[in-house]
Amino acid sequence: MVNQQNSLKKFFSVTGPLVVFAASIMQTCLGGIYGWSTYIPSLRASYNLTSVQTSVIFGMTTTIFVLSMIIAGRLQERFGPQRIAVFGSLIFCAGYQLASFSHGAFLPILIGIGIFSGVGIGCGYVTSLSTATKWYPKKLGLVTGIVVAGYGGGSIILSRVVHALLSGGWDVLEVFSAVGLTIGAILLLCTTVLHLPKSDHVANKRVDQQQNVDLRLPLLGMFAGTFGGLMVIGSLNPIAIASGLSAAAGVSSITFFALGNMSGRVVWGLIHDKIGNRAIPLSLLLLAASVLPLTLGISSVEFYAVAFSIGFNFGACFVLYVAYLGKLYGHQSVGRLYPVVLLSYAVAGSIGPLAGGWCYDLQGSYSFAIIAAALMGIIGAGAVSFLLARSARVAKPQTISNN
Repeated sequence: MVNQQNSLKKFFSVTGPLVVFAASIMQTCLGGIYGWSTYIPSLRASYNLTSVQTSVIFGMTTTIFVLSMIIAGRLQERFGPQRIAVFGSLIFCAGYQLASFSHGAFLPILIGIGIFSGVGIGCGYVTSLSTATKWYPKKLGLVTGIVVAGYGGGSIILSRVVHALLSGGWDVLEVFSAVGLTIGAILLLCTTVLHLPKSDHVANKRVDQQQNVDLRLPLLGMFAGTFGGLMVIGSLNPIAIASGLSAAAGVSSITFFALGNMSGRVVWGLIHDKIGNRAIPLSLLLLAASVLPLTLGISSVEFYAVAFSIGFNFGACFVLYVAYLGKLYGHQSVGRLYPVVLLSYAVAGSIGPLAGGWCYDLQGSYSFAIIAAALMGIIGAGAVSFLLARSARVAKPQTISNN
């Protein structure tokens, strides 16, 4: 009997893997926001929302998500990640319920999904990621990759479920209600195991007390990678059509991109754990190389491979800078500093796709936008390499000459 109790105690004490698993599930649920386009045809047809209105809702969600991460990252240090995650779960669910009772009006949907769910996503994202990394500070890259891989793939799952419900005769507002209740319940269940390791309670506070924080490298790298990546991603379907492929092939390429994004986050985490920060300029160069074949006449199979490759290297942006911050400033800093770095992603998300569309309107071709995306990756790799080299020189002990 004693042995059985000890075995059970030992089993339940191994909470690190459970925390990582719960964090991954949370990220998968929250990443469903990238399946937003699945709702758009029904919102247009049933409630006469315009393309601009549906775009504003998605843009608001993304902006609020990033901004709320900064606040949530600081609040979790005071109140703990579990409380902030619970709040995020509840407000996410409330937002979708508000949208479901909107009668299709734009403003309640904007507030419910654009603002409320955006806050919920930000709270859940930062708490799940930072808590998981604190359990495995020596495996920051791998753990980060595993956790955020779910965010990359959440859109695939949600878009298919939503499409099935809508095709089965559900009204889009009913789907909002079902999505909010289901995801809200899953998130709340996951928060029950979102605990910090005991060692974290005596963690050092190097970020504020002993070190000056320099975010130039991750801010530049994140902007370069996501600007070029989002410029192409935002037009991936029309790029496929402009290349002579079918519309169905263009839609399929988005799925291959998402699969690459998922797997790339895990693999780049492993690469970082092996070669350290050298993975950052390498990822930017490979991203630049992966977009260039889009300027060539390629078959649908080759286009899928290119889309997968772009997603694979784009996914590195959401792993490498977490690992960079954790190793340089301590894993306790991730929840506070990484949301600030994601501001570069928010800016890139606003400018990149717009620049791609502008290039097409100006040139009548996507080639210029693709080349610009590749150049951004190359320039970013050069800037990051320079900053890494300079920081390495500064870190070297100075030899004093007696002459």
